[in-house]
Amino acid sequence: QIAKTYNIKSPKVFSSILYHLTEVRNRCAHHSRIWNHSFIHRFEIPKKYKKLLSSQNFRLAHTFVVMNDLLTVIEPKNQFSSNILHLIEKHSIDREEMGLDETIIKLLKDSDA
Repeated sequence: QIAKTYNIKSPKVFSSILYHLTEVRNRCAHHSRIWNHSFIHRFEIPKKYKKLLSSQNFRLAHTFVVMNDLLTVIEPKNQFSSNILHLIEKHSIDREEMGLDETIIKLLKDSDA
C-alpha cells in the first residue's frame, strides 16, 4: 500500500529502492565518495524507467531519478533536481561519471518546471 502512494506498483521494487537509498545515506554519512561510484545495492528499476536507466551501468543518476520521483509525491514543488544540477555545475563534477546523460538531465530539468 505504501508503494502505491509513491506511484510504484510493486512492493518488491519499492523495497529495493529503499534499501538502495539506505546505502546512499550511509555512504554520505560516513563521507564516502558517491558521485563516481557504482552501487552494490541496486534497486529494481521501475517499468517507467526501463528504457531510460541501464541496469548494467548503475550510477548516481539512477538515484537522482528515483529520489526526484519520491520527493515529488511528498512535495510537488520541491527543487531537488534544480539544486542537484546547480551543485554539479558549480563544482564542475563530471556528469558522465555520475551516469547523467542529456536525456536524464532533461527529465530532471522538466520535473522542476
